[in-house]
Amino acid sequence: MSSHTTVVADFLSHTSTAKTTAQSSASIPGDHDADAGLETSTADQNSASTSGDHDVTFATTAETLAAEVLWALKVTTSHYSHHSCDEIGVTFRTMFPDSRIAAKFSCGSNKCSYLVRFGLAPYFKGLLLKRVKESGDIVVMLDESLNTVTKR
Repeated sequence: MSSHTTVVADFLSHTSTAKTTAQSSASIPGDHDADAGLETSTADQNSASTSGDHDVTFATTAETLAAEVLWALKVTTSHYSHHSCDEIGVTFRTMFPDSRIAAKFSCGSNKCSYLVRFGLAPYFKGLLLKRVKESGDIVVMLDESLNTVTKR
């Protein structure tokens, strides 16, 4: 498991949104288009139906959120502009037409900004504070030897 994947899994385990849904399957009888069942609610996704010839597995909210958080981490660590996220869902759906997660992926510039600012930033700040507190004594030193103001 890569470090980004580990971070995403840990982050999602601390969010209440990710805990609300689980892997589920639903059936849609007859011939249908790929987006036909994607408008169903979480309650509909959590129930399985056996009336039909086609079993279709849908991406859960947690899976889609994990993909969006992973994308927000990539945007941040690679110093991409948040505006580069506009229409990225369309790009992913074109690149991966058979992906159920790509079909529900939606992470434009505003959503990416909010994920980073109000989701990931507080999470990493808390993680940093936790590790600093667990590390014991800390010494902070400042090197003033190159400060021209104090040399006067």
